[in-house]
Amino acid sequence: ATSLDVAIGRSQVKLGGVPWWARAIQALQWLLLLGVVAAGLYAVAHALESRVDLAFVVPQIAGVRDAGSAVLVAVGCLLGGIVLGVLSRFLARIAGQSRAKKAEAALRLSISRVAEEQVLQPVEGVLAEYAMYREGLLAARGPEGSR
Repeated sequence: ATSLDVAIGRSQVKLGGVPWWARAIQALQWLLLLGVVAAGLYAVAHALESRVDLAFVVPQIAGVRDAGSAVLVAVGCLLGGIVLGVLSRFLARIAGQSRAKKAEAALRLSISRVAEEQVLQPVEGVLAEYAMYREGLLAARGPEGSR
């Protein structure tokens, strides 16, 4: 591996794991999905209650009295999940840009160190040798040769 490969591999790019807010949004989306499923099952059970005696299975839950209310709860949970998904997309873009800037800065630092060591220092050495050689030639020519 070249020294550039080694420098890039050793660069201190610490991106971390999944942000806390992403885990929170994920948990909320799971809860909303559970709400959609529960409300949908409640709506189906409430609709079947008239055909089959399910009164002991379908109690009133949190003010949901009929299938229509359960469908509204399901739709509300579904819309809440969509809103959280859109919000997380914007937050992920912002977090990604921030992490990209940190990674770019670390990689640029590593690359600049290698460039300094393998390109700039050798070129400066050659230029210094050239300057010494030129001065030697001018000194050897004497005062009349410097016209």
